[in-house]
Amino acid sequence: MNDMKTLIQISQTPERPRGALLDAPAEECSGYDYVAGPNPTNIDEDNFEGWFPLGEVSLIFGSTGSGKTTWGIQLLRTQEIGAPFFRHKTFKLPWVMLMKDRSQRAAKRTFRRMKLDPSTLPLRKWPEGKADVVRQVELVYQREAQKPRIIFVEGLDLMVPKGKEMDSWVPVLEGLAAVAERYNLAVICTVGSPKQKGKDRYEAHRDSAFGSQVVGRMCETMCHVQECYDTGDRRITIMPTNAPSETMELGIRHGVLTVIEALSFTAAKAVKPLVLKRQQFGEWWSPEATLDQARGTFGKDFAKSTFHKWSGECREALESVAVTVGQGSQKRSTDSLVELAVDSPS
Repeated sequence: MNDMKTLIQISQTPERPRGALLDAPAEECSGYDYVAGPNPTNIDEDNFEGWFPLGEVSLIFGSTGSGKTTWGIQLLRTQEIGAPFFRHKTFKLPWVMLMKDRSQRAAKRTFRRMKLDPSTLPLRKWPEGKADVVRQVELVYQREAQKPRIIFVEGLDLMVPKGKEMDSWVPVLEGLAAVAERYNLAVICTVGSPKQKGKDRYEAHRDSAFGSQVVGRMCETMCHVQECYDTGDRRITIMPTNAPSETMELGIRHGVLTVIEALSFTAAKAVKPLVLKRQQFGEWWSPEATLDQARGTFGKDFAKSTFHKWSGECREALESVAVTVGQGSQKRSTDSLVELAVDSPS
């Protein structure tokens, strides 16, 4: 097969999507560049497929509070310094983030948990009221002095009217794909997913994203973030189009998602309530936490001695991973974030 173009015909000029400008100079898009490289443990002789290809639209989806944004920001922050992300090679790509599905106060709390100063992140405000998502993504690219290679769109499903209908999704995804291809961007979007249990779960992960099933058919890498409601831990399933899926068991530790030893459903049911409460306390705790705040979260009977004991343990654990939080400093330590994002020693 000397000429793959005879087998795969690429349209010369994509139809101009509604609302998009497509009037800036185009970027070369090879079709084989990724935010994260291929799985190094894949023994396939043609192991080329990584996560989140440039020139395409990909999704991170899960129910509210499952950790979609946390996982996405860990990926973005880790790859921008070229550190491995769960064993996958990364490439120091510039990025920006459009936030939509949370209030400013909620975002502030999320960044505090992750020990990040939002003023030092490339966050871009979504316009008030209704806005054409395709046009806005292109304008964000055009306005940046340093052209991004990744645009992270939080809450895409909130911008799609009649989100359960195929006819609403097709023009949006086609438009985003045209922008991604023209400017050689990885457009990574988060969308919601209904909370499902037992027989209500879809057999195929790709079909679990909110909206029409066309969403899973029109996107490249899809990442499903699921929360275990018995332990509070997460299961992440990453589904490239042309490589085997990967699954990892993670838990929020010191504000970010890190590898843990997976518990079976039966084992999770057997965990004593006090152990679960201690785990929840560790996820909730911050250096500024007070006894009154703890009682407001865990009940008025929460013992003072327990608060001080567990706070001491959390403080020691925080120091042991060298997490630095500089009050008012524009310089933040990436070591703590990357340490918990990269693969654990085997």
